[in-house]
Amino acid sequence: MITADFVYIRWLGARKGIKSQTLIWDKSIVDRTPEMSEWVKYCYPIVRRGLKVFGYANNHYGGHAPDTVEQFRKLWKAASGGDEISQPTARPTPTPKPPQQQGSLFS
Repeated sequence: MITADFVYIRWLGARKGIKSQTLIWDKSIVDRTPEMSEWVKYCYPIVRRGLKVFGYANNHYGGHAPDTVEQFRKLWKAASGGDEISQPTARPTPTPKPPQQQGSLFS
């Protein structure tokens, strides 16, 4: 049951398990293709309903979080007939407001 206008997914791995294989997070260590393929199948009808899906991965899931996200994107594109997923974007830095002068107690 979806109870919001978005879906939030976190791909977390077994910290101890992956750390026994590597302590350098520059490449994938675990092939997550089967799992990512299932996530694509799960997310596709949600996106078709007009909802946004936010997916986040940590390095412990596959060994390199950016590879995990890129793998999902490639599998999505293949399964959807070429539909692209929007690239992640950084949040805009808010413009700081100038400090307001505080009035005196009697003004």
